[in-house]
Amino acid sequence: MKVQYKDNKIRKICNDHSKAVKELGLRVGDRLHEVMDFIENAEILHDVSQIPPYRLHPLYGDRLGTFAIDLIKSTGFRLILIPIDDEGNPFDTKDINIIYRSSSTIILLEVTKHYD
Repeated sequence: MKVQYKDNKIRKICNDHSKAVKELGLRVGDRLHEVMDFIENAEILHDVSQIPPYRLHPLYGDRLGTFAIDLIKSTGFRLILIPIDDEGNPFDTKDINIIYRSSSTIILLEVTKHYD
């Protein structure tokens, strides 16, 4: 799967383990890099959706069109992303099965703590 980044901050935290641990703590930093390894080796987003602990799911409200992967559910940390089509545009369908099976590129937006 191709991975793009919203900005250099998210690029650094996703690609530099020591930076992730410094900003997120050891458990979350380790899990983020585990998830990143899996994403980079997946062919399409559907592959990621098949791993229950990652709990890939669509977001709603002011985050409509974005998706989250739980890093460690008990901590509330999650990786926020946007799947994009082959032309680099967000999908215009709400059917997650089409999105999951058609998306081979994602844009990583941020790592957030859901409850903050």
